[in-house]
Amino acid sequence: MEPIISPWLIYALSVVGNLKEGFIGISIAALAVSIILWIIYSITKSAGVGYGENDSDNKTAKAIYPFAIKTLIVLPIVGLFAILTPSKNTLIGMIVADQITYDSLGKAVNTGKAVKNELKKDVLDIIEAITKENKEKK
Repeated sequence: MEPIISPWLIYALSVVGNLKEGFIGISIAALAVSIILWIIYSITKSAGVGYGENDSDNKTAKAIYPFAIKTLIVLPIVGLFAILTPSKNTLIGMIVADQITYDSLGKAVNTGKAVKNELKKDVLDIIEAITKENKEKK
């Protein structure tokens, strides 16, 4: 018998929340690092730190610049992942929407009617038995 919902899907639902939080954390860290690197780069460039007679002597700025560019490239990519990763509730809604069809709703309605009729019959039988018992006592 095949399960209605795969246990792996339930596991994936728990992982998605952590994944989304991780993407958000990485985005915030990349933004902070890039801001700090650009500040350091701007200060060293404007102060002439490491400058000799030509620009090739500025080792600090040359070392920071490629790393700052890489963090600025990573930031929008990870940020996009953080935005596009659905939440746990969204995934649950998608799964439910995928499983609900007109046929399954029709079966549920028919099953509900059958259960209601059985309950009604049982209640009426109980009332009849109590009424019959009361008449016998009198």
